[in-house]
Amino acid sequence: MASTGLTLTTPRARCRWNVRLTLRHPVACSHLFNIFIEGFDMAAYFFTDQPRALMDAFDARVRQSESIGRIDRWTKGEDGISYTHVGEEWVNKAWLKPRIEDGKLIFNIVRPEDRYVSVKAYAHYFGELIETFTNHLDLNFELVNVTPRCTDGDVWA
Repeated sequence: MASTGLTLTTPRARCRWNVRLTLRHPVACSHLFNIFIEGFDMAAYFFTDQPRALMDAFDARVRQSESIGRIDRWTKGEDGISYTHVGEEWVNKAWLKPRIEDGKLIFNIVRPEDRYVSVKAYAHYFGELIETFTNHLDLNFELVNVTPRCTDGDVWA
């Protein structure tokens, strides 16, 4: 077994992880190694061969007027890019801002100008996002990864 220790840090001092990786079959698991190292950012990562198509399908279902197949838990924010949950308790508590990278669609959390996102709101937003994608777009992605800590793509200031 190959075992490696490393420390991952971000520009924010409060974000630091000590990780010990143990790979029983390093060659067979090398693709997972890359996913988990990249996945230490606080975001939801939907891994797919067609991230633009996945984003377009999500957006179309959110905007769709016909009730069958419509995603009605999310609405676009005023910026026309990000999404907020429509539940009375959750609307405008945060926004999820999508971005596309090679092989993945990423949603970062964006906080309101007047407050921070609570752990409860963070959990709710990403839990609902995963449920939405699993219910409506499950054939369009292979893997989803959500992480619990801050990232450079999140907007906190």
